[in-house]
Amino acid sequence: MGDTDSAYVFLGLTAAGECPALELMVCASPDEAFARARLWLGSHRSCVRAQIWRDDQLLAEVTD
Repeated sequence: MGDTDSAYVFLGLTAAGECPALELMVCASPDEAFARARLWLGSHRSCVRAQIWRDDQLLAEVTD
């Protein structure tokens, strides 16, 4: 990892609030993490939203 890279966790959530998918990704910035989370969510059809976490902080949620 470079000096500015951080690990982000994407949690995919269903409409019922279940979490059938999760992934750890290394991104250079929060903006990159948001963009990648949108693409990642598109590949998980059972999920309607994805939470983006860094460490113990929820940064954002993206929806399909």
